[in-house]
Amino acid sequence: MTLLATIWWISVTLVTVPLVTLAGLIVRRHYQGRVERRLQERKKALMLLAMIYLEAPVDDRRIKEICGNFDLNVLHKVAAGLVEGRRRKPQLRRDLRLLRDIVQDLLGSVRGGTRERLVDLLRTTAAREICLADLRHRRVETRINAIETLALVPDPEIIEALRRMLDDREPDVRLAAARNLVSLGPNLTVDDLVGKLDIGATIRSRMLREIFRIFASYNTGELIRLLENDPPDLVTALSIYALGTAQDYSAVAVITRHARSASIDVRAEAMRAFAAIGHPDAEPAVLQGLRDDAWEVRTEAAICAGRIPLPRAVHLLRERLDDIEWWPRFRAAEALRTIGGEGRTALETARMGVGRSASIADMILAEESAAA
Repeated sequence: MTLLATIWWISVTLVTVPLVTLAGLIVRRHYQGRVERRLQERKKALMLLAMIYLEAPVDDRRIKEICGNFDLNVLHKVAAGLVEGRRRKPQLRRDLRLLRDIVQDLLGSVRGGTRERLVDLLRTTAAREICLADLRHRRVETRINAIETLALVPDPEIIEALRRMLDDREPDVRLAAARNLVSLGPNLTVDDLVGKLDIGATIRSRMLREIFRIFASYNTGELIRLLENDPPDLVTALSIYALGTAQDYSAVAVITRHARSASIDVRAEAMRAFAAIGHPDAEPAVLQGLRDDAWEVRTEAAICAGRIPLPRAVHLLRERLDDIEWWPRFRAAEALRTIGGEGRTALETARMGVGRSASIADMILAEESAAA
């Protein structure tokens, strides 16, 4: 091949490749647009079906009023597919997922019989049959979607099926099963949570905090027992967080013991729990927290001292105004202002001095004056 031919082919390639790429992008965008429009159409159809189901109109005129100018043929096709769509499982799964999302959104705004009727809408579809089968699907996302849907229509068989999902090989599936099981009531023990979820080794999701929070809302005793046995640091922090959200005064003693943990995260979580519980028995641990080597713990301890409040912490809070880290200084100044009396006097005195303590005291007091 001559040099001229080589140059010609290179030029053709340089022109063709961008054009082909651009054409591909246009086709892809057009296809994605069609998919999105179809998705929105089906979502609207499912929303209309939910409205019709809830209102149960007795005549066609009212149905037409609810639907407006929406194509009733599409509505009928979607409705039929929910019950008879076993031969088109991928589409049925997508419709059930959309319907589940619609039901979940509406559940937040309805009560009583309307709420139960809305859940019954899912029961009238093939959701239970399809989703129980999908718990064995090879795709992780499909198994998780099945768990989320089944949790809306629970019965003893479904609860047992969700419990079996705690042994799934995928951590995200186990996490979804645990979250939905605790939301449905006391279906798990704390040993189930710690053992099945493999907390700290495999799973470190923030969803764990929500799971433990819900668990503590009906069973603080098991979490207190767990803390008495010195679990791993992450489990300890989660349990302390959950007990704090439950505001269980009986947990103060065991949290106090863990406030001396070697883990900074555990000590800081203990301070946050004391602030949430708000019991003065936490005072010795909070005073200790104000002297902690970790600035994160000193910060949380200062917040706690102001929130309970603890007048005996004023001296240590005054020292924290000169802390080497900004956050402990800021939270200490806020706490002194909140405690009032001797605390406010300490803040005013610091303001007249120099250095870090004077600067942070002036900022907090100036902020208060501006807000007045």
